[in-house]
Amino acid sequence: STLAKCFRYALEAISREDHDDGTLLIPLLQNVIGNDHLTQWAFNVIFTRCWKYAPDEHNGDANDDQIDFDRSDIVPLGDMFNHQEPGNVVVQDLSSQEYVDFVLTENTQASSPLHLSYGMTNPYRFLIIFGFVYQEMPEIFCQVLYSDPSPELLNLGCDDRSKMVYRTQDGAIANTVWDSVLYSLLAQVPDTQSQFYQACIEDPNRKDEIHRKYRLEVCLTLRNHVIRTLNELDEFSEKTNMYLQQQQQQPQKEDNDTHHSRLPMIRNHIDFLQSTFQKVKERLDGMAKDEKDLRMKNMSSQS
Repeated sequence: STLAKCFRYALEAISREDHDDGTLLIPLLQNVIGNDHLTQWAFNVIFTRCWKYAPDEHNGDANDDQIDFDRSDIVPLGDMFNHQEPGNVVVQDLSSQEYVDFVLTENTQASSPLHLSYGMTNPYRFLIIFGFVYQEMPEIFCQVLYSDPSPELLNLGCDDRSKMVYRTQDGAIANTVWDSVLYSLLAQVPDTQSQFYQACIEDPNRKDEIHRKYRLEVCLTLRNHVIRTLNELDEFSEKTNMYLQQQQQQPQKEDNDTHHSRLPMIRNHIDFLQSTFQKVKERLDGMAKDEKDLRMKNMSSQS
């Protein structure tokens, strides 16, 4: 049936959502003709409620050799847990394809809500996949991306979005961000880059020494990235506010592309990101000023 095909293609497409070239979604789109409402419902159920498993997260049956994509399942009842960080429920075992165990992490009163941590630091995924803005996130992904990271950068955690984060409360910057950016900058001085990498592994004192020496350069590099991100968010904010204003002035034209019920939520999402990145910028501004003052003081004392 069309519905069954929708589930099949949508699950496979979602499994490969980070690197799909669209070939899996084409058959899905071809099957929507004449069944648009039903297909939209099926796709939304899967897209917002499926659980993804990397290949090494489930058991190694002989049949698993035939699976060339991450597995996606819909878990009855399990997909009904709302998000909270930290949650009071955890999934104990993902090894079985027949069942999962949910375990309370604390004593809970009857009728109290149960929450599962979705385990993400990227607010875009909360908005796009789950359809809400989670403004209580303690940390968010810093948006620093490396197109072709070296093995050393990967070992430092540059691709771990749970570590490449900014703290939303005060704009604090995770150590992994400092380490990754500094290692990248030191490509201009390979000997020091190699020393820094070894220090990250086995010599914390030497690592801190190199960080202190290049603190200003890292601050300015991160600051430029944060400013670019804020400029992009400003553009998105202006467009969203423009659409919202048009929507308020012409509420009857609901079929217009500028009219969408999710625009207020998108604006809240942008506001949340702007607030966090602004805190990071202010922190970097202060650190850069302190580093410049320190260097000027050292230069004066040496002259």
